[in-house]
Amino acid sequence: MTDNWKNDLPSDSIAAAQFAIERFHEFDRPFIGKAINRDIYDEYIRQYVLVWYLAEKVIPGLKRPELKSDRNESLTEIRGFVVRVSNSCESVRLENLLSNTEKDVKAHFGDTIVYRFSTDEQKRIAVLIAELRELISESELLDDDHKRRLLARLEKLQAEVHKKISNLDVFWGVVGDAGVALGKLGNDAKPIVDRFREVIETAWKAQAKAEQLPPSDKIPLLTKTD
Repeated sequence: MTDNWKNDLPSDSIAAAQFAIERFHEFDRPFIGKAINRDIYDEYIRQYVLVWYLAEKVIPGLKRPELKSDRNESLTEIRGFVVRVSNSCESVRLENLLSNTEKDVKAHFGDTIVYRFSTDEQKRIAVLIAELRELISESELLDDDHKRRLLARLEKLQAEVHKKISNLDVFWGVVGDAGVALGKLGNDAKPIVDRFREVIETAWKAQAKAEQLPPSDKIPLLTKTD
């Protein structure tokens, strides 16, 4: 397994798992029905572990099959596992597609609450995202994997800003990302956390407006009360 797959791996969990599954099948096809040597078998293991790791993020509690000392028996287990995981990932993808499409249709016909950002809010979020990209990319304290996850989160935020959307889940997700950055970097994370906080507070204002709540920059759940 070369490192090229890391650059091609989608940020979406389901797409990433399906990407790994397709790579496995591409690798597997030439060897079906043929004897394999140890080096090829080892590559099977690496491909299989990547599928399991990414699929576990989509299918909670996913268990790896118990591999045998006999290579042929192990390959049978691995191939069967990848097929089952592929079917499960596709079921999850379709379920999400149905759910998201239903939300979009309801939003279009006014059957659900729709959130939107003002022009000024869109501009400010764009500035914050640009600053965050620079801070994250230049950080010497964040590892490459964490940087990739944070930058992928920013791409999702950027894609949502100019839409009429039926939920703000992508924005609430940055709470966890900011918390992880704070835990890893301590006080050095302040510039990153401060910008994430402003993004979150802007999302809260949009939600409060849509829900006809009193305007406020502060999220009540996160505001200290006596």
